[in-house]
Parts: sequence; C-alpha cells; structure tokens
Amino acid sequence: MKIAVLIKHAEDVRGVRIDSATGVPTLAGKAGLDRTDLHAISDAVDLKETCDGHLTAVGIGPAALKDDLVSAMATGADEAIHIVFEGEADTRFVATRLANALRDGNYDVILAGKLSEDYGTGQVAQQVAELIGIPHLANVLSADAADGTLHVNYELDGFADELTLATPVLLINGSREGEPSRHASLRGMMTARKKTVTQIEAGEPDASPLIWSAPMAARRGGERVIVRDEEPAEAAKKLAAWLREHRLVG
Repeated sequence: MKIAVLIKHAEDVRGVRIDSATGVPTLAGKAGLDRTDLHAISDAVDLKETCDGHLTAVGIGPAALKDDLVSAMATGADEAIHIVFEGEADTRFVATRLANALRDGNYDVILAGKLSEDYGTGQVAQQVAELIGIPHLANVLSADAADGTLHVNYELDGFADELTLATPVLLINGSREGEPSRHASLRGMMTARKKTVTQIEAGEPDASPLIWSAPMAARRGGERVIVRDEEPAEAAKKLAAWLREHRLVG
C-alpha cells in the first residue's frame, strides 16, 4: 500500500508577541512541524506498519521545510517530496501544487492533519482530495490495513464509529490531545539525513481574488464598568441595567 502524509512548515504560535501600542504581532518562535502534523506523521507510520506499506512525506514551503521532511523520515517515512515555495499564497495555490505532486503517485491513502496551528484554515486537505478526484473522510482517529483492507475509526457527532473504505482515499485527523506515539529518534535523524529529498519548484502563484492584509491583533476599546464590593443582587441589577443601556439585551 502506498501512503502519503501532508505536512507544513508552520509558525510557532506560542512565540507570537503582540505590540501593545500598535497591535502588530511578531513571531519570536522557531517555525517547524506543529502538533497536528506530528500526530499525522505518527498515524501514517502506524498505518504503514500494519500493511508493510511505503510512506512518502509531502510538503510545500521554504527551504527550511526540508528539515521538517527529514524529521518525518526519521520518524518512519521512507521518502520525501519538497515543493519549494518562498512566500505566501492562498489555500487554492497550496492545494493545487500538492495535488499535482501527488496525482501521478498512485497513492492508496493520503493522510493530513485537521488544520495547522498558525493559520488554521482547515481547507487544504479537502481541496487536495477534490483536485485529485478522490473521496475524503474527516475526524479520523486511527486506520489500519493489516488484512489488505482499509479499516478506519473515526468520530461522528461525538461518537466513535468504524468504516471499511475503498482506496484511494484521503483521511483527515480529528483533534488530538497529548503527544504523538512516535517521534524522530537520533538514529533515525542520522539515517534520514543521508536520504535524498525530491525537490519540485512550485512556480509563481496564480492570480487570486484574495487580498492579504498585514496581520493585526484586534484592539479592545470602549469604556469598562467594574462592579466591586456589591451584594450579588445589587451587582446583578447594575449589570442588567448596563446591558439594557447598551442594547445588548431586550
């Protein structure tokens, strides 16, 4: 079984700092694989080992993405494809370039995280599936193909369910807590750095109807009313009066 996992070189949102005067955010953290992709890679390796498959990590991004792809191979991926692109583009461009790289690979299963931790659009994986022309399933918890058939556990309206799926198919992880079960080991990193990462030039972005504005944190303005040292009943009356005055309640 041929498997691919999609990854992204994501900004570290834990390193975002907001200038209190201007509202402009700055990125102080180191970009790389976020928890969503770490779980996706771990799950892809799990699936690969249930069917003795072949796993390819695929991503689009700057030169630094190569380190993320090496990390994916150190975790258990067999090879990697780097679609080289410096700059920003909309999800349609990203999904199109990913689909172009995947289309001729005859992958049985493509795995992706629910959404990245930086921009978090949650659109790319679905767009890739549509562009390739294969079905997709979201909120996936786990998958195995030990008997040659793809069995998927997924969440539906808060309840776990199981499906047997035909391939090819794209699987999108649900939200995950905690750390992934698999990590890049030191020995794995040493081996992965000797492997070749296939590079593909992404080319220039297509014309887009979207206009990117500079990132800006929402300002909190307006008057504040603080109620202290009041009996609960009196405090509730003052709160209700304030809400009515500002037409926030009928």
